Amino acid sequence: MPRRNRKAVKIRDARQLRAIRTPFRQGLLQSIVRLGPVSVKELADALDRPPASLYYHIHALEKAGLITGQKQDPHKGGAGNTYEAVANHILVDRSVRSPAFARALLDLHRAALNQTSREIERALRRERMDETPEGEGVVLLRLTACLSRREAQEARRRLRELAQYLDDHSRMDGDETLSLTATLVKVDQCS
Repeated sequence: MPRRNRKAVKIRDARQLRAIRTPFRQGLLQSIVRLGPVSVKELADALDRPPASLYYHIHALEKAGLITGQKQDPHKGGAGNTYEAVANHILVDRSVRSPAFARALLDLHRAALNQTSREIERALRRERMDETPEGEGVVLLRLTACLSRREAQEARRRLRELAQYLDDHSRMDGDETLSLTATLVKVDQCS
């Protein structure tokens, strides 16, 4: 079922980028978005992790302003804090030109590519062990195309559309978890 609330936050600070540099923290933030206001215990149960292993990361996300914590009144049945994401989506403000921001953004890209590499390795291992039919574990494409400005804009729009489709249909009770890592990079002028 497609989600309705589409609130986004624009990151303009290198510290915020560093806070979500690791795949674990990105997954933690995604879980907080998906679960809504959630206690550390509920989050730990959903992630099958001990609660103590989450506090450091939750504190870093909260300090970066990506989640907020709210104390629960123990007299009204609440225990501890609940945490909520400040937005469903994170956008990076590409107009920020500081060297620290550029380094943090590059680190974030490297972390995403490293995570993708690990996911591909696991999927290929499953394919080799005949657990996954060939071609269903990994679809890998690397293309270079010389496009007009209008065609390049259309390619970017279609990629965003695919990402939106995956996001709209992501749910905890699905049959398959798919990971998409896509990068459209302007590399050269056409000759």
